[in-house]
Amino acid sequence: MKNLTAVTLHDEQAELFHHRYVSLIQDPYSSTFTYGRKKVQSLLTEQLAALGRGSHVLDVGCGTGFDVGHLNAMGFKVTGVEPSQAMRMIAQRDNPTSAILDGNARSLPLDNESVHAVIAIEVLRYLENPVPALTEMARVLRPGGKLFVTAASLWSANGYALVNWVASRIDIPTFAGLRQYFITSRKLHDTAVAVGFKNIEVHGLFFGPWHVLGRIAPSTVGPCLKRWEPLDDRIAKLGWLSDFSNHLILCATR
Repeated sequence: MKNLTAVTLHDEQAELFHHRYVSLIQDPYSSTFTYGRKKVQSLLTEQLAALGRGSHVLDVGCGTGFDVGHLNAMGFKVTGVEPSQAMRMIAQRDNPTSAILDGNARSLPLDNESVHAVIAIEVLRYLENPVPALTEMARVLRPGGKLFVTAASLWSANGYALVNWVASRIDIPTFAGLRQYFITSRKLHDTAVAVGFKNIEVHGLFFGPWHVLGRIAPSTVGPCLKRWEPLDDRIAKLGWLSDFSNHLILCATR
């Protein structure tokens, strides 16, 4: 059984993630990772479009800083928080005008009510209990501020909840042994309510067991995803199917 933490894994994989994001820019259909991020980024852009230029956005778990750069390009003042030193160094190198701070989602190094929006991409999946992190995000948000957070769906069609349960207990080649945590759309919604958020929506993005094809025949996944995307977008509008998606997205206001 592997004994990993999210921070140590991301220290080891910082360059890998950086190159994945380079691939996202070059061809968002090059892998299931880049396609999934494409769908998340599209909704993120839509959700934050109403914020005025110069609004302060906090990226919790900013990784190598890809979304920091994207938000800077939208005209926002962006602060990143990242516990992995290796990822933090890349994020700061690529975003020299933004503050990239050492910290984690459960203890954010920012003042109360200091930001207009908080995003957290692929953070909750590493937290057994999301309440402390969401509480911290609420603390730093101004009244009426926007929250955009991804979570891993328990019932995703890719079956990753089961795969991770096995891989975190038994060494499986090419699978990280880091335990991750999965949630339903109802539980995610109710948790946001309990923390005090309002105007809560839970979206499902990226449907289908494409990760399996990506591992078996990676060269074929790009053309398949391009053909799949129009249907994928129609399915995403059917909110009752969100639990079968590969990404759950919590959108809310403080």
